[in-house]
Amino acid sequence: MLEGKYGWNIGRETATAGPGETLARAPGVAHSQSNAGTTPIRLYDEHRPRLTSAEVFFETRCGQSIDGCRRIWSDATTIRSM
Repeated sequence: MLEGKYGWNIGRETATAGPGETLARAPGVAHSQSNAGTTPIRLYDEHRPRLTSAEVFFETRCGQSIDGCRRIWSDATTIRSM
């Protein structure tokens, strides 16, 4: 976590994380996340090994948001420029 308050659910655990905290999950474990604060969150997300399916998911989701086809809660322009 870089900034903000990150709500997470990994398996049966639910909590929040703040700046400086690190989260990890094993492959195949159900998970979800949310912005648990009142300000935008900024985080560094890394997949190991590299997942091409995740890249396609985010490219499609952000592309649809920019085109006005789908509403998402993050700034898709920032995600695309990284």
